[in-house]
Amino acid sequence: MEKIKVLIDEHRLGYALGKTVSGEIVFLMNGDLIDDKQTNAFVLTKEIDCVIAEIEETFNNESLLQNLVDKDKLIETSFVNTVLRSNIIDIEGKWFFPDHRIKKMVKYIWFDCPELWNDSKISLITERVQSSRAVHFGVTFQSAIEKVKKEKFHKARLYCENIKDFSEYGVVAEMLVNISTDKNKLINLKVWQGVKEEHEVFYAHGILNDDGNIFFHFDCAVIDYSITDKEILFNNNTEIKRGGYKKLFRIDGNVDKHHIFDLANRFFPLDDLVDEYFKVERV
Repeated sequence: MEKIKVLIDEHRLGYALGKTVSGEIVFLMNGDLIDDKQTNAFVLTKEIDCVIAEIEETFNNESLLQNLVDKDKLIETSFVNTVLRSNIIDIEGKWFFPDHRIKKMVKYIWFDCPELWNDSKISLITERVQSSRAVHFGVTFQSAIEKVKKEKFHKARLYCENIKDFSEYGVVAEMLVNISTDKNKLINLKVWQGVKEEHEVFYAHGILNDDGNIFFHFDCAVIDYSITDKEILFNNNTEIKRGGYKKLFRIDGNVDKHHIFDLANRFFPLDDLVDEYFKVERV
């Protein structure tokens, strides 16, 4: 693969425009991530009027990523050299990106709570994802747990009676919470959150001490259900054979519940909180 030096003239969203040393126009993928005026790149194709290339830091990174992931397709944070701006993850001089659903979580454990970094595992990808979605209204992870414990329920669904009140502004996400205690008096917590007519369900699982103050384990994933199966899950509290399952984040250790609440509220896709509209129903 041909390697070239590119002189960058202009940054755009997702790429940069520049020239080779000999004056050829270059369309440079991920070039907007480069602060310097020149950089090394690999040629992808040569068109009549320009060269299409990709910066060295993001080129052909899939093999390195696959060599580092564990059985859950997560990366141990000990492999990470640093986290650069825009949540760029530097590993051995190559750049990766957090799965877009955990970008806020990665930012939290790197910049705000670095004491959590070494105990975490994260899902990385090799391509940038620009995501957009409707405004989500719902109850937070912390509020859901507190509501369920207050009612002394072990299994409960948190739902909004008047979804239509929010329809012109966005969508409403309901939540299902299961709490159980094992023979060692450890609390097992499972939480699902989903939006009507959307296949993707956000899922979190935690293991806590009997006081509920310390998490020994917490992980987050997304699950792809059929609409019918998702309705069975939320309405009947019946876990059935699921479709695609992708684990995105994991942390083990002795983690204060407030850190977990902060992480969970960065994971579940809520833009606006309407706790007072949500009812708790035993399932």
